[in-house]
Amino acid sequence: MRTLGVPALCGLLWGCASAPLELREETLQVPGTKIRLDMVLVPGDSHLRSFWISRREITWEEFDRFYQYPEEERVDGITRPSSGKNYLQLSGLPAEQMADHLPVTNLRFHSAISYCEWLSRKTGLIFRLPTEVEWLALPGEPKVAQYCLEPDRPPDFGPVLRGAARQTLPPAWDEADPNRPVSTWWFRTGHTQGFRVVRVPESAGAEARKEYARRIQISSLTGQERTAKVGSSVALYSRVSGWIVNDGDRAIDELALKVYFLDPKGRPHFEDVTTNLTRRATFNVCTPVLRNSVHPGDQARPLKPGERRAFEVDLPMSMDADADVDLEKFGAAVLHLRFAD
Repeated sequence: MRTLGVPALCGLLWGCASAPLELREETLQVPGTKIRLDMVLVPGDSHLRSFWISRREITWEEFDRFYQYPEEERVDGITRPSSGKNYLQLSGLPAEQMADHLPVTNLRFHSAISYCEWLSRKTGLIFRLPTEVEWLALPGEPKVAQYCLEPDRPPDFGPVLRGAARQTLPPAWDEADPNRPVSTWWFRTGHTQGFRVVRVPESAGAEARKEYARRIQISSLTGQERTAKVGSSVALYSRVSGWIVNDGDRAIDELALKVYFLDPKGRPHFEDVTTNLTRRATFNVCTPVLRNSVHPGDQARPLKPGERRAFEVDLPMSMDADADVDLEKFGAAVLHLRFAD
C-alpha cells in the first residue's frame, strides 16, 4: 500500500485542483482471476465513514470474468446477466467499444450490483456501489454519470446516476428496448453507462461477519403489487416490506439485504426461467442500515443490539408460471454487514 497526495490522486481519478492531503492507495488481486483493482481510500469525518473507491470504471475484461463463467453460479450462487454482447452488437454497439481495456457499458443496475456481490464472494471483502454522499466526498468533480447504491425515491426502484450532476435513468434508454417488460440486465442504448466499485473498510474478517449475520433476524415479509411508469409503458413490481432485528451484541452501521421471491418449494427464485424473458432478474438489494446514506431517516443510524427496524424494497415482478414461483412468498438474506465499532 502507498500514499498519494490529492494532486496525484486527482490525476488518477478525474482531475482537480486541491490542497495537499495524504491519501492511501491499494491494489487488490481478485483470487482466481487476472483482475487487479486499484483502490483509493477517501478519509471520513464526523458525518461520513471512510471508504475505498476504484480509481477507474470496471472494464469489459473485468466484467467478462464474472459474466462469461455461468458455470461458477453453481458454486457461488450469484445470478449472472443473460447473454448480452451479441444483443448489444445487434443493437448497433460497435465491437471496438467492447474492447477489454474500455469501461463496460450498457449495464443496468442489477448487473452492477451482482458484479459487486461476486467481487465480495471472491475476495472475502465488502464491495458495493458508491452512495451519493460518497460521490460528493470525492476530491474534484467526477464528470461521468455512474450508478449509485440507493434508489431515487426509496423504496421505488429508480437507480440514480451521479457525476457532475445528479440524474435518473433517461427514459429513452428504456424506450429503445423492444422487450416488455424491459430487460433487467442490459440497455439497448446507453453506451456511456459504466460504474465504479466501493470497498467498505471492516476490521472483522469474512467468517466473523458471516457468523454475526446469522444473528440478524429477518421476519414478516409481505408483498404488494404495484406499477411504475417506464417511458411510455408500465412496469410491474412487488413492494416487499419486512423487519430486521439485531439479535447480537454489537452495533451495526451498514447492513445490506438481498430480497427475492420464493418458488413453491421455498427455494430462492432469483430470475425467470420459463418465459420469453428467460434469465430476467427478479430480486433486489436494500440497505436498511447505511451510515453513508444520502437519504435522511433511520437507515443512517447504527442498528443497536436488540433494535428492530422496518425496511421496504421493490422487486421486478416475475413473469414465470405458478409452478416455478410463488408471487406471495418472499425470502431475504444478509448480503453484507459492517460493525459500528
